[in-house]
Amino acid sequence: EIQKSARDVFLEILPVSGTWPAALVVQEMIMNNDLKSDMETARMLTSIPFHVEPVKALVEEYFKIVKSALPHLQLPMTKSAIDLSYAHMVKRTCHEHTTQQECFKDLHINEFINRFDALEVDDHAHLQHLMLVFYNFRGSEMLEQKLKEIIFNGTPKKYNGALKTLAIFALASRAL
Repeated sequence: EIQKSARDVFLEILPVSGTWPAALVVQEMIMNNDLKSDMETARMLTSIPFHVEPVKALVEEYFKIVKSALPHLQLPMTKSAIDLSYAHMVKRTCHEHTTQQECFKDLHINEFINRFDALEVDDHAHLQHLMLVFYNFRGSEMLEQKLKEIIFNGTPKKYNGALKTLAIFALASRAL
């Protein structure tokens, strides 16, 4: 009982500590499936971007989770948390306007656009999930072009109104 409580406190405090080493420990724990729980893994992933000031090298380490095909990383809450957490880290890393577009390019936004393009128009759950990811990439000119194509039917695929609405929300900050 005491060991479980100590473990729980450690897992709660680790991402909140806000340090790069703690973020790397979390990344390693997630890759090794040390948490053995879809919910705990998702919770741990989603807390990192809120507490750690990311840099490109750290974001690249987390991209290894995005690219991984390990079975425990394909669980529903974990899979969703991986993409959203990564996108949030990219957004926080690429805040400097003078280097923002290069930063977005370096941190693999195009891979998410390619994943979106590979989906069928009736795969609503995955398309909407990626739109939420795109919302975090909202400063990207590359993504802005893609979202405009979706909104104005500039692609061979024709997306429904709900998805176009999400694309508009993802672009809203660029319009101001």
